Amino acid sequence: MNSANEHGSHFSGKIWIFTVIFKVSSTQWVSFHINTWAQQNGEKAAKKYGFHFTAKFMNRFDKSEQIQMINDVKKEGLDYLIIIPSEQKSLAPVIDDLYREQIKTICVDADIPNSKRISFIGTDNYEAGKNLANLIAKQLGGSGKVILSATNINQENLKLRVKGVYDVLAKYPNIKVVGEQSGFFDNQERVKDFEKIAKTCGGFDLAAGVDSDFGTVAMLYAEKHDISNKKFIGFDDNPVNLQAIKQGVLDAVVSQRQRLFAELAVKKIFDLEAGKHIKENDLLSTFIINKTNINAISK
Repeated sequence: MNSANEHGSHFSGKIWIFTVIFKVSSTQWVSFHINTWAQQNGEKAAKKYGFHFTAKFMNRFDKSEQIQMINDVKKEGLDYLIIIPSEQKSLAPVIDDLYREQIKTICVDADIPNSKRISFIGTDNYEAGKNLANLIAKQLGGSGKVILSATNINQENLKLRVKGVYDVLAKYPNIKVVGEQSGFFDNQERVKDFEKIAKTCGGFDLAAGVDSDFGTVAMLYAEKHDISNKKFIGFDDNPVNLQAIKQGVLDAVVSQRQRLFAELAVKKIFDLEAGKHIKENDLLSTFIINKTNINAISK
């Protein structure tokens, strides 16, 4: 362990992130998977506490790749793991094994509460799904056919969002979910599957994605289809989704505050190293972005 920095923490080393892997100057390691546009706030926080970050990206987002990357980083010397777990069942024993080896895990975005992770930073995904459903109902005026889309509808955070959607839409008998599209991480393959589902269910009035990639899917769909009588709702404020709103492809998105996730995770590590108590759960609210506030949000 290095001597204390100007903020009083003894932590100094390398921070790894699984889409973005951040490298710090000396001996300790943190692994973390989060969207690339959250990187900037994480870098600012790391700089504040004397860390230096370098980025590296995953090829896929699945359990086998995550487990392999954890094992690879462990060989280099791992002290903290900060991760969006792709799947609970397979990752829980990995986290438990790390804990026994004195390696602490912070889950981000998707939680594994039955593991020995020390903290969770994310969104109340069930409430996020309810917010999405209320937006669907508002966009449709209480009546219409809906397709829900996800990369992996069985991923725990997405599953909770979908449950929130269904629970709210149950109050709207004239809104019907006529199709669910899931199972494709490649956007080209995903839009093909979406087209098949749309055809099978006889069309739709609104399509909503519960993950951040749906804006890209909507953009690809709009290249080949007339969407003038259809509505599309996305999830999160990534650059593609914001551009899709500006171009009139997405009508709105429900956004998490993911840009804060990396910053909060770095702060938790700093506090732990300084001997402070950290909160077990930090659940941040969601907000809606549409054409009326897009310019202010994207500044």
